[in-house]
Amino acid sequence: NWQGDPCGPLKYIWEGLNCSIDGYDPPRITSLNLSSSGLIGQIESSISKLTMLQYLDLSNNSLNGPLPDFLIQLHSLKVLNVGKNKLTGLVPSGLLERSKTKSLSLSYVYKFYKKGFTDIKTAGIQLH
Repeated sequence: NWQGDPCGPLKYIWEGLNCSIDGYDPPRITSLNLSSSGLIGQIESSISKLTMLQYLDLSNNSLNGPLPDFLIQLHSLKVLNVGKNKLTGLVPSGLLERSKTKSLSLSYVYKFYKKGFTDIKTAGIQLH
């Protein structure tokens, strides 16, 4: 059921997400697992509003287009998995930099289409 407050009441928390609930601050979504959810299209910019998100799994869907720059602005994000999609283009440098400093675990697989070639080359890289 994807209606109402995703973080409450506790017995109705949406499947695939976790919330921070401490009794003082309003609940915030901290984990979103949409792997194998049949998602199609580009990664939606509304994800950027989840400012306390620490874990985002969008793997094993049919997402396409580039990995968006707005993901860099999710400063609390510690794990990003976008593997097994149809993403193209470059990983934003800010995400790569965060993965190099170990503040972000980044998992992705990109398909590269080379002009003049009919074969699809797949590069799988997992950075920790």
